[in-house]
Amino acid sequence: MTVYSKTQTRLGSQFWATACHYSALAGLIFPFGNIIGPFLVWQYRKNRSQRVDTHGRAALNFQMNISLLLIGLLLLSGFFKPLVVTVYVTGLLSVIYAVVAAMEARQGNLFEYPFAFEMMRLDNDDSDPAA
Repeated sequence: MTVYSKTQTRLGSQFWATACHYSALAGLIFPFGNIIGPFLVWQYRKNRSQRVDTHGRAALNFQMNISLLLIGLLLLSGFFKPLVVTVYVTGLLSVIYAVVAAMEARQGNLFEYPFAFEMMRLDNDDSDPAA
């Protein structure tokens, strides 16, 4: 059995918390990767660290909001052509916010995504019993 120090455990949870946010960039490669990426990371590590659970929920919640918004905008852009620009801007902001959230997670902070409705209950207690 391997015994890890508190520092190794804290750094490991920071790595996985950061991965929760960066994994949303998978949406640039395949459809709904922005949801599948954070979901897989969150499911893999959520029971090992409260920090990863909180960051995973936040990333997943925001990406689900963005996906619903983009689907709605794409449907409406069929009727209102100027909304196509809004689709691109929303997608770009999603990428920017994911990167900013990952950088905040790397510093040990929880980034509060703007304009996100709470679809999943978030525990704002970012303390980690392992840290």
